[in-house]
Amino acid sequence: MPTETHLAAKRADGAELYYHDTPYPPETVVELFERYHKGAAGELLAMVKAEQSTELRVRDRNSKLEYVTRILGMCFAFMLALAIVSGGIVLICYNHEVTGCLTLFTGLLGIIGCLATGGKQPPMKQ
Repeated sequence: MPTETHLAAKRADGAELYYHDTPYPPETVVELFERYHKGAAGELLAMVKAEQSTELRVRDRNSKLEYVTRILGMCFAFMLALAIVSGGIVLICYNHEVTGCLTLFTGLLGIIGCLATGGKQPPMKQ
C-alpha cells in the first residue's frame, strides 16, 4: 500500500501534524478498521480501488473529448479560411482586385495559422 505522508505543521513542543496525500487511507486507519470490524479493511480498499478506476475513466473520457474538440475547431477554422479564400478569388474575378487580394491574403493567413499551430494551445493558468 503506497504511503505519501507529509509534514503539515510542527508545534514548539515537538508535536507534529502530518497529512496523507494518496487515495489510500493511512496504514494506522486501516489497522484500526480491521481491529474493530473484521473484513472492513478489505471493503475500504475495494472502495478506494473502485473510486480510482472511476477517476481514471473520467480523465480518459475528458482527454478524448478535448482531443476531438480541438480537431473539430481546427477543421472549422480551416473551412472558414477556405471560404474566405474562395470569396477573394470571386472578388478578383468580378474586377474588385484590391478587395479580392486583401480577402485572399486574409484567408491564406488563416490557413497558414491553422497549419502552423497544429492545434497547440498556450498553457492554461491555474
